[in-house]
Amino acid sequence: SYGKLSGSYGTTGTDATLPYQYQQLFSASSNIPGFQGVRPLNVQNLFNPDYGWDTKKSWNIGLDLGFVNDRILMNVNFYRDRIGDQLVNYTLPSQTGFTAVLRNFDARVQNQGVEVSITSKNITGKAFSWTTTLNFSANRNQLLAFPGLQQSSYGLRYTIGKSVNIVKGFQLKGVNAQDGIFDFYTSKGTATHDPVYGLPSQGGDIVDIGNLDPKFIGGLANTLSYKGVSLSFLFQFQHQQQGNYLKSLYSGNMPGGFSNQPTAIDDRWRKPGDGGSLQRLTAGYGAAYLPGYYFTMSSGAYSSGSYIRLRTAALSYRLPARFCQKIHIADAKFFVSGQNLFLITGYKVGDPELASLFSFPIQRTVAFGTTINL
Repeated sequence: SYGKLSGSYGTTGTDATLPYQYQQLFSASSNIPGFQGVRPLNVQNLFNPDYGWDTKKSWNIGLDLGFVNDRILMNVNFYRDRIGDQLVNYTLPSQTGFTAVLRNFDARVQNQGVEVSITSKNITGKAFSWTTTLNFSANRNQLLAFPGLQQSSYGLRYTIGKSVNIVKGFQLKGVNAQDGIFDFYTSKGTATHDPVYGLPSQGGDIVDIGNLDPKFIGGLANTLSYKGVSLSFLFQFQHQQQGNYLKSLYSGNMPGGFSNQPTAIDDRWRKPGDGGSLQRLTAGYGAAYLPGYYFTMSSGAYSSGSYIRLRTAALSYRLPARFCQKIHIADAKFFVSGQNLFLITGYKVGDPELASLFSFPIQRTVAFGTTINL
């Protein structure tokens, strides 16, 4: 019953930084005494006049369709953005006196994907109505070019042709049954407690262990009304890999230290021949300490963060107009609403949206109320 095809292409630039950063800026020292009333100055940044705006070249194609006299409306949008000359604080060796310099990045990054939205008027009666809305997005990221990547400060972080959100680290083998310490795979496939930091081409054991880009995200909303009663609810979902609770745990106070621990650490090695997913506890800098530190950079620190959450739900009742007239009010409504009512996920210990064991949890709230218009 309806159709529209649209498209666009454009180039934009941004200067997402503070002004005057190309100049060498100074600040008065606060911890060195002045001489004859003059305080010494500290250099704040490296001088770099040779940078400009970053650029983004983007195109998108949109398709709008309507079916059954527009009772079903669909919007599909395909897009692709290519971004270059990004303004970043480029990492430098600390021996230069600065840890970074503001400059245009030599890399070119591509973002592309598809976004779909469908709205359906399932039932449109006088007394009863039901509307459903579904949105779905699948977005992909890719590093297209980076001149001199292997010789740059980012050689261990990025790979041409892959997402900039890819995770590199050590491949976890498991817990050694004899000594109870984490084992990691070397680039040659053998097991070791002490993997080498570096790419296999440089004699190291760093490999790709994950991708933090969501595979897809979306939501499903429904609204149902029957006379004065209305019910609405929204489910949100995502399919994604992310850091798990063990990454938070081993990054802070390592299990065995003087701090509260989740009961999940009961699945640990205790004596030779034991299994368990976690190595033996350590309270100091013993043989298990460094492998515990390496664990935070391993595949064991990442797992599925996929979930389905009932984000919001609301139920309301509006008093009939005749009854309102009898009690001499214009309108009255009673309602109850909730947020984050339940979660379906395989993510262990914590919330997949927070991806941190020590973050304040997302609250579940329920509100009751009434509105009366005189």
